[in-house]
Amino acid sequence: MSSGVVVSVSADWSGGDRPSQYRSGGLSPKAGNGAVVYSPDERRYYAYFHMNDVDVRAGQIVEAGQSLGRGGNTGVNARKRGHGGHVHVEIHDADGSALTSYAIRDLILSIR
Repeated sequence: MSSGVVVSVSADWSGGDRPSQYRSGGLSPKAGNGAVVYSPDERRYYAYFHMNDVDVRAGQIVEAGQSLGRGGNTGVNARKRGHGGHVHVEIHDADGSALTSYAIRDLILSIR
């Protein structure tokens, strides 16, 4: 991801799993703690969920490689056995469509 702006943050997860509100512009307790970053250069949203700590705030400009927080086990997965600390990542084009597996592969290969 190139630089972007943090458009949504949740850092106070305390349990519960209401239906996801991500597509309507926010994070739900189902996602736990996390952040959504919009990259205007790429016209993509990058969503990071289930984090323990979130070190950014809505409206903050972030640079490629900057830490957004620390992976964790919050949200729905916090209640599932065998789920250790991790970060769930979603990438969507600005029109809301998810990237294809080929587009994700190309993105990963481009940052090696």
